[in-house]
Amino acid sequence: MESIRNCKIVVKPRRLLVFSILQLFVFTTAYIILLNNYSETILKVASDNLPRVIFKTESSRIAVKRSAQKPRSGRGKVFPGYRDIIFHKPLHLSCGSCAVVSSSGHLLGSHAGEDIDAHDCVFRMNNAPVRGYEVDVGTRTTIRSMANVNLVPSFSSKNHSRKEILISKETRAEIVLINWMSESQVRKRRGKEYQYALLLAGRHHHVQFFEFSQMKMSEAERLFQNETGITRGQANTWLSTGWFTMIAALDICGRVTVFGMVPKDHCEKQSSPSVMYIPYHYYDTKGPTECQYYNRSENRLDGGHLFITEKAIFARWSRKYDLTFRHPSWTEEEEGSGDLDTPFLNQYRELQLKYNSSFTSVADYLRWRKAQNLPRRRMRLQLGDRTFDVDNNAALETILGLLPGNKRLKSPILGAENTR
Repeated sequence: MESIRNCKIVVKPRRLLVFSILQLFVFTTAYIILLNNYSETILKVASDNLPRVIFKTESSRIAVKRSAQKPRSGRGKVFPGYRDIIFHKPLHLSCGSCAVVSSSGHLLGSHAGEDIDAHDCVFRMNNAPVRGYEVDVGTRTTIRSMANVNLVPSFSSKNHSRKEILISKETRAEIVLINWMSESQVRKRRGKEYQYALLLAGRHHHVQFFEFSQMKMSEAERLFQNETGITRGQANTWLSTGWFTMIAALDICGRVTVFGMVPKDHCEKQSSPSVMYIPYHYYDTKGPTECQYYNRSENRLDGGHLFITEKAIFARWSRKYDLTFRHPSWTEEEEGSGDLDTPFLNQYRELQLKYNSSFTSVADYLRWRKAQNLPRRRMRLQLGDRTFDVDNNAALETILGLLPGNKRLKSPILGAENTR
């Protein structure tokens, strides 16, 4: 009897241990099954609650498949500034010539697709589609450059983007390269977008997910400061996906050709009235026009992309690197080595001059103006479908500039004639 009791005491904990292990195994297996057959709800919920062990299990499964497939990025030069989002290994890639395809409406009717596909590597941005636009934008995608804020909108609500970029053998990207925009210090473990990127990488093992390293993000901001004389924070701006794509292409490629990107003064020197109606995105002809978006972004102080300033910097880079632009070709005078002449930087310099450099950043000025309850001193003008946000002091000059030809007007304010 005593031996039987002793036996029960020994066996019961073992059964509990086995049962606990079995429970853990079932729980982990269930999560992996759900991950492999995910839906919108699973991705959203899991991004906050998925245990770290799942990522380790999924990473091991991907590692086996990737080693068997010998992906293209496993060959070529090493670029430590771009890291695999799961394994943290640097990017290996060989690209002699690269095509950087913008999302501009200038590509519509360009018939540049064959020329784009002829390059060794092709860069595309965010969720710009290929299907339906092959004649103008080509079919191949080596690197899909994406901002972190565009991951969820592109892949959780737009199924066609997920299928085209991550699933379809004909159109999917070889690599998704994620930039973190204004976040040089990325909160990886707590950041929802980072966790979401891990889930996408775990699910779509045919596509490799790389990120700009913290070092590379800081370098991108230093480049902006070196060229403009002010930091990104002082300018109160977010660097665009085009900025990060250009940096990556110049790093990785021997020769870079950019398709569909306009020069900085394109919206000022209009060769024809049709220029003002070119859409910002070639796949969204009902959205804002390119010049509307550029002018509005460049002439505001309360945040946004500085597209015109960035393009002035690209023009300067074209003198240092093997960098050319097509559709349209950049025939305008190149930027020199002095101060950049762009609407935003000119406005920033005027602000510093007016207030005797009292403000260290645009954000400081905006906070001061809000505290003083000062008016914005800006007005919105509309001519047909065109909208302009201008400074009150420059309103008359802007209105005169919109009038066709040389027209003589008598100003009721100045009491004199203005010829334009």
